[in-house]
Order: sequence, then C-alpha cells, then structure tokens
Amino acid sequence: MLKRRTTALRSVGAGYCIVLLFLVSFIVLLTKGIALHPSLGEPRWAGLIALIVVLPLLLPPFMKYLGPRLTGLTILNIVELSFTEVQATHLSLHGLGESLKEVSKEEISAAHYAEAMTSYSNEIIETVKTLQQKEYEAVVIDLGDGKSWIPPNLYFLALLITYRTQIKQIIFVETEAREGLFVGMCPPGELVRGLGDVYPDYREAAEKAADPLLRRELGQELGTSYFGALRELFAQKGVEEEERHKLYLSSSVLLPLVGKYLQWQQIEWKDNLTEQDYQHILCSSYPYFAAIKKRKYELLISRDRVALRVARTLVEKSVA
Repeated sequence: MLKRRTTALRSVGAGYCIVLLFLVSFIVLLTKGIALHPSLGEPRWAGLIALIVVLPLLLPPFMKYLGPRLTGLTILNIVELSFTEVQATHLSLHGLGESLKEVSKEEISAAHYAEAMTSYSNEIIETVKTLQQKEYEAVVIDLGDGKSWIPPNLYFLALLITYRTQIKQIIFVETEAREGLFVGMCPPGELVRGLGDVYPDYREAAEKAADPLLRRELGQELGTSYFGALRELFAQKGVEEEERHKLYLSSSVLLPLVGKYLQWQQIEWKDNLTEQDYQHILCSSYPYFAAIKKRKYELLISRDRVALRVARTLVEKSVA
C-alpha cells in the first residue's frame, strides 16, 4: 500500500513539474521571446514552443495510454519518416572483439586466463572511455565466427557499460554465412543480471572489486581488481567447473545462457517507415527496434524519436 501511495505521489509530482515547466517556458517566451523573433511574442507560437519543450517528458504517458489508440490513425497522411531520421546513435565494437580473440583462443585454465585478461582488459576499458566521450545510445557486439568473446569478457564489458556510460542497448550480431546477422538485443544491466545468474563468480568478483569499478577513474586498476578477484575465485574451483567459463560465445551458446533477457523487436529495412511500421513501433512497450535486411542488422530505431516526430507534427498541424 505504501509503495502504491509513493508511486502515485511521484506521478502527481512529475505532472506538476511538467505543468510548471510548460508555464515557465510559455511566460518567458511570451515576454522575452520577441527579442529573438517577433512571432515569439504571439501566444500561439509561444505556446507551441513551450509544448515542444515538454514533449519528451510527455512521451512515456503518451506511449502508455495513446499508443494503442493510434491503430486507427493514418500517420502517413501526417508525417513520413526515413529510417535514418529516427535511428539511435550506436558504435560497433567489432575491433574490440578481434583484439580479444587473441587471448580467448589460448588453451589455458580459467584461473590463468583471468590472469592473462588483467592486461587485455585495458582494451575493454579504453573502449568504455570512447563510449563516454560521445552520447551513444547503443553498442553493437559482433560475435563474429564465435571465437572472439567468452563469458567473463562480456560480463566485464557489460558491467562497465552499465555503471560508466549512458548506453541503453547492446545489440548482438554474428557471422554465419554473412557478416552482421542479427542475434538479439538487451539493456546492458539485463546482460549483467543474466550472466551473473549463470556465473555467480562474476557477480562475487564484481562485489569484491566494487570500489575501483564504481568510484575510481577508468584505468588499468579496474581490470586488475576485477580479474584479480576472479582469478582467486577460479583457483578455488575444479577443472570441470573452470571449463564453464571458457565457452566461446556464438548465438547458439549465448541464447541458452541469457536468452530470456534478449529482445528481437525488428522491422524490415526499407527507405521509409510504412503505416504498419508506425503502428508496430508506437504500440510497443520496448523502446528500440532493429532494422533488418535479409537477417542482417542495419541500424537501430528509437521508438521515442518516432513518437516525438509524430507528436510534434500533430501539434504543428493543430496550431496551423
């Protein structure tokens, strides 16, 4: 009961904040906007811009309550969007996978592997630094031919991405007959949870190395702390247990491990969104869709970007 009451109070508070932001924006534009452009002194234009300012805050309730009602709306008569206009910014980590392939192929015990990863982990850390420099929404992890990534590498990367970046989505692709075939996608935190469920040692090592992982600047000591803790845990296990951590990750291996955390929301690649695409995207509870062309991943579409473009166009047409 207390939890429901707290949630209700937060919703009411958020509503008041949105209204207050709209009113402040409207009054400021109405009184000061004329200095920027004469039309901003008119109530209708000041109101329109103030509404656009708060639109991103209105998207969650818009999607929850109005999304299902859009099935009867001919959106193509309102706005026509290309895939590239509503894509999420992403970075491919293909080069990182190629670097890690060198250490992954070594035929050594899991304990010695963790020790070797202490030096190779700097490749992962430098990649995360790159992700911090630009506002990427997603990363693409290329499993390649299934000889690049193994569970401890992927967990360490997902852990740093979760706590040190603004990345919201990890997309998996692989090379089967062709490069870049879509495997699935999920938020980085879900990947950390899924791998941690299968390999509790990873979660325990992260807890032991929590201070450098979460508080210190990104540097080599993060890899030393995490993989050092992991090496100690592996050293306590038998050979049979160690081999569980040397699985090469192809789609056939990844799906049984974390398949329940993956999503496969997708639409077929084409020049522009169709009426069916609009309805599929806007009525979905999942915020991202992969654009696929003959099973190959092309780009990531943001549901919220689509909704924002449609909402803005609706507002502009209603004011005109």
